[in-house]
Amino acid sequence: MLYLVKLEESHLVTSTTKCIPVLLYGLKVCPLTKAELHSLDFAVTRFLMKLFNTSSITVIKDCCRCFSFKLPSELLEIRFKKLCSNVISDHARGYFVTQCALIELL
Repeated sequence: MLYLVKLEESHLVTSTTKCIPVLLYGLKVCPLTKAELHSLDFAVTRFLMKLFNTSSITVIKDCCRCFSFKLPSELLEIRFKKLCSNVISDHARGYFVTQCALIELL
């Protein structure tokens, strides 16, 4: 049983460090609708359901919490805020404000 837990954990770490960053690379600057964010979360949730061999969303949420795994919508929000803070700090140094900062103000 311990082998299966380690195997699932290694798959989760691999997807977190290799797959999810590639998926999210260009998305932090693209405006996504709630439906598109939900679709990304759904795909990752289905992957986790297959990985942990369960159909219970509560089990998946517990596993995400235990392994500190964030869904794409959460990661995109964090990356977007970081991008906006970088843009705003660049603006303070005299650079142009991009659409990101304008969206943040709305």
